[in-house]
Amino acid sequence: MAEIAETLDVGLLMSGTLSAKAVRHAFAVLEELRGEGRPA
Repeated sequence: MAEIAETLDVGLLMSGTLSAKAVRHAFAVLEELRGEGRPA
């Protein structure tokens, strides 16, 4: 999962605010899969 998070971070850095909403959603899904967050 760390590799996925790093890839999302790089994607956010490369495309800026245009990808912020998608990256935020992706992190929410990752947290849900790990059982740490509430369902999206």
